[in-house]
Order: sequence, then structure tokens, then C-alpha cells
Amino acid sequence: MRYATILVAAMLAFAGLGIGAGVSDGATPQLGDRCIGADIGRTAIDSRGNHIICDNYRWRLNRGQTPRHPWADEQRQWAECTAKHSTDWCRRHLNGR
Repeated sequence: MRYATILVAAMLAFAGLGIGAGVSDGATPQLGDRCIGADIGRTAIDSRGNHIICDNYRWRLNRGQTPRHPWADEQRQWAECTAKHSTDWCRRHLNGR
């Protein structure tokens, strides 16, 4: 229940910031457009022939980089930490990064 509340709050915050307000009408994404978390790692070719990738909520030139998804990465780190340590320990060690 707590994680569902956090997820909904994050989605509302992203909506307020305009994150995820990228291509929604089926058009080809363009270099520099915003993209949604579900598209992270997706690749495309824009109208100018650029090979692009959704990386950290933005369509960027695809140079073979590993796409970043900070929110998901932090959630994974939290889950891995709390599986081995107390919540307080994880707060102290992960929040300091």
C-alpha cells in the first residue's frame, strides 16, 4: 500500500513537471523531445535520420550509452538494501549518495 501511494505521488509530480508529456499521438519522436519512463531504453530514428534513445526522460542521440532511469534505479537500490539491512540503515546509507 505504501509503495502504491509513493508511485501515485511520483506520477502526479512528474505530470506537474511535464515529464512524460512527450510524443503521445503516435508521431515519431524527435531529438530533444521528452519521453516517459516506460520508453527508457527504446530506440528510434527521428525525421532527420538521427538514431535516438529515450534516456533519463529525454530523447537523446544514441551513442551506445546505457540509458538512465534514476527513479527506477533508486527504487531497485532501496529494495536490494532493505532485503539485507534495516530501513534506518538504508536511509542513512542511500540518502548520503
